[in-house]
Amino acid sequence: MYLFYYNDTILTLQGIFNILDLYLNEIELFYNDVDHYFRERISNSLKIGVITVDNIEIVLKDVISF
Repeated sequence: MYLFYYNDTILTLQGIFNILDLYLNEIELFYNDVDHYFRERISNSLKIGVITVDNIEIVLKDVISF
């Protein structure tokens, strides 16, 4: 009898953790898309393709004067 309740509890917790894992993965994908969107918008507005270590000073100068 107790084994039945134990198995149900384990399955319920496993289901909750699976749902939580899917939810957190979707949130991570959403924020990665938002981050990518803003990086593109900033790069396009500054007319710089990719922000690198070499051009970061130019980018920051343009952002400050923007």
